Amino acid sequence: MKMMLSLAWLLIAIAHKAEPLISEHFNVCRDVFYRGQLPQGFHGIALPHRFNPSDLPDGIKAEELTSPAYICQQYGNQYHFASLYDRGRRVPLYSAYILEKRPTDKPTNKRPGFFNIEPRQYGNQYHYASLYDRGRRGPFYSAYILDRINQEITDKLTNHRPGFFTIEPQLIYRGLSGTMSRERDTRYAIIQYNKDHGIDNSKEKNRPSYLIPTSQADDDDYTNSGYERGHVNPNGHHAGSDKQNATFTLTNVVPMTKKLNTNIWNKYENKMIGYADGCKAMYVVTGIVPSNNKWIKGDRVNIPSHVWNAYCCVDNNYKPIKSGAGLRENDDSDDPVNEMGLNELQEQLKNLLGTIAIFQNNCA
Repeated sequence: MKMMLSLAWLLIAIAHKAEPLISEHFNVCRDVFYRGQLPQGFHGIALPHRFNPSDLPDGIKAEELTSPAYICQQYGNQYHFASLYDRGRRVPLYSAYILEKRPTDKPTNKRPGFFNIEPRQYGNQYHYASLYDRGRRGPFYSAYILDRINQEITDKLTNHRPGFFTIEPQLIYRGLSGTMSRERDTRYAIIQYNKDHGIDNSKEKNRPSYLIPTSQADDDDYTNSGYERGHVNPNGHHAGSDKQNATFTLTNVVPMTKKLNTNIWNKYENKMIGYADGCKAMYVVTGIVPSNNKWIKGDRVNIPSHVWNAYCCVDNNYKPIKSGAGLRENDDSDDPVNEMGLNELQEQLKNLLGTIAIFQNNCA
């Protein structure tokens, strides 16, 4: 009996062990990339991590701090997209995902555009009752049962916003959960991890107050910065609350001007949904061009000079049928996103980033 209980506890421990979703080459989320192949030419762009290399925190190994970090973004025990995270600039160089169209042809407040007269029957069913005053030509009352709108459909129809941004615990300790979490929850997890592994919580370098902001951007970086938290992978390109919530992580946002984030780039993202018509799947990579010397909060988070996007559509046989791209400076001008072909984007990025290849065989 004792042996069986011990085995049971061992299995539970294995089941709850943190799944390492920061790996060398997106090992567990390759399917969000076209043909499972990563964009090429980005590895040498990232800056090194910000920890003191001669006095690393006690629970961190130097080999775990390679930059960029390959993050399979996990939420609700599932991964949803991938982000190549620049530890030195504290921004994603790109996020890769598959665009999902939501069932917007099933609006929750559908209006037919006309009014009916008797009876209170629609679609071969009775839906409610009215006591009608023929003389005054109006109802005394209507009686009905309130229906709760199916929450799953509602989630798919709306841009679900959780009201907060998460961070990535494994950018601190690889042994922490692979699921993105709120900053306050990560603080508690670090303290407990230190206790469990004999790490001295009294040392400044082992405290959450040092580990979190040194390893990645946090909410304080964006507060009163003059820039918005601009999604690289937008929640509006996903269906279902978990998939949308997963985009609200600070490892998927960069400092964007208000006009670009809420107006210019948002319009382009909405156009992309239409471009996905006729596609079995649309593979998307959206990224940034880091600036040379523009940062928020001192030198905390790099402000990109440009934001870019590329997509590759495939048919039912997963053969490419069309592709496209867009590029825009990160400023408050009224200029729309410069839409172009994939090859043209890569030529322009060659001058800004170096030689890169976003999709295998250029989605051809």
